[in-house]
Amino acid sequence: EYPHVVPPVSFPDVQHGEKHRNFLRKSPSSFSWDWGPAFVPAGIWNPVHLVYGQEFYLSDVDVTTGRNDTGVSSWNVKVVLDFVKLTNRGELPEVTYTLKPIITGVKHPEIHSNIIRFRRKGKDDVIVVTLEFVASDIEVWYPRGYGDQHLYNLTLKAVTSHGSYCESTSRIIGFRTVELNQDKLDGDGNQRKFEFIINGK
Repeated sequence: EYPHVVPPVSFPDVQHGEKHRNFLRKSPSSFSWDWGPAFVPAGIWNPVHLVYGQEFYLSDVDVTTGRNDTGVSSWNVKVVLDFVKLTNRGELPEVTYTLKPIITGVKHPEIHSNIIRFRRKGKDDVIVVTLEFVASDIEVWYPRGYGDQHLYNLTLKAVTSHGSYCESTSRIIGFRTVELNQDKLDGDGNQRKFEFIINGK
């Protein structure tokens, strides 16, 4: 529910109850133009595999980075790991992590601090890991033509407390800030800039 009206407010019967196609990144022709039926997004889009004989499996990983300039300048990496328990035994796994630069010759950043929180999402368990790195230890990413595209390999490993099962995953991440500059143009109060500022430049 939204605190305001979200158009459209009426929906053709041929769409079979599917609403707000403007929220989906699909071609408008998927929603019944005058020449075709309504095919809403559906189907299997990832590889199918059978999971068995394990205490848990890692169903999803979400990684975001952000700059923190309060106090000591640092980069924060927030990792959200969704676990699905397959048995009733044991506790949530312990999570370890490493961050290594992909480009040779770049120093390995040291973890300044880390915070691990546990929460529930429906029937599943969620572990939120927040890592903090000193900004001077990180080589930032720039668009092509403006600087180097420094990337890092973030590896996470989940191990049960009794060490009987382990699962690991990795993500390639970069560090950069993006700002939209819409300051007024000099000499014209009705015109504004529209430019992206990457890493303050």
